[in-house]
Parts: sequence; structure tokens; C-alpha cells
Amino acid sequence: MALADLRGKVVLLYFGYTYCPDICPTALATAAAALGSLSEAEAARVAMLFISVDPARDSPAHLREYTAFFHPAIVGVTGSEAEVAAVAARYGVYFARQPAAAGGPYAVDHSSEIQLISPDGRRAGKLPHGFTPESLVVEIRRLLR
Repeated sequence: MALADLRGKVVLLYFGYTYCPDICPTALATAAAALGSLSEAEAARVAMLFISVDPARDSPAHLREYTAFFHPAIVGVTGSEAEVAAVAARYGVYFARQPAAAGGPYAVDHSSEIQLISPDGRRAGKLPHGFTPESLVVEIRRLLR
């Protein structure tokens, strides 16, 4: 899926990974609450992409299952490590795989923010970690006008 496929919609981009213990689930739950508070007409004009920064573990099937848990409008996507790095760099998103701790799984440090894309495909801002459903709804409605 490419942003061009979503032209005409407000697009929310979030970079994270499904094995993230706390930050990603919190952000996705908050975004889901915002999406759930939109009218049906508004929701039809909004898309959200959860872009995995952990393509080694986050298969398309796993991403579908994970994002469906939060909200049906959230679509999980990934690519090769090089593709993900290129897209992340375009949006100023940081991520770095950390060594596994004492036989446990590895973690991926990453930026936590919602990137806002206007219906004409331009970057229109971002909301930092800790955003509220209400603040996201305000931004979505601003971009829908």
C-alpha cells in the first residue's frame, strides 16, 4: 500500500512494532478511541497505517491480526529493512534494534508520534507521544475541512 492509494483521505502514520511492550499499544489504543469517536462520514475519509519497524518478526499476517485488535481502520504494513528505513527517514522517525537481554527477545527503540497527512498527500504535522483521543480528533477534523 502506498500513500498515493489513499489520496483524498486524511492519513495517520504510526511507526512501531507488534512486540512493543507498552508505547505502541498505548498509542494504537488512543488512536482507536479517536477513530471510534468520528462520525461515519468522517471515518470514511480517514485511514491509519501502522508501519512496522521490525519486519523480521512482523509478517503481514501478524500485522493484520495485531491491528485488528485495536480498530478495523488501522492497517499494518511493512517492507524490507531498507524500505522501512527509507520511509522512516522521510518522516524523521528514529528506530534502532537493541541487543536481546539475557536470552529474552530484542527490543526496537523508536519515535512515538502520529504523523498527519492531508487529503492531498502533504505532511500536515504530527502529534507527540501522549496525545489524547480528543487532540487527534481535533487534528483529523481540521484536515477534513
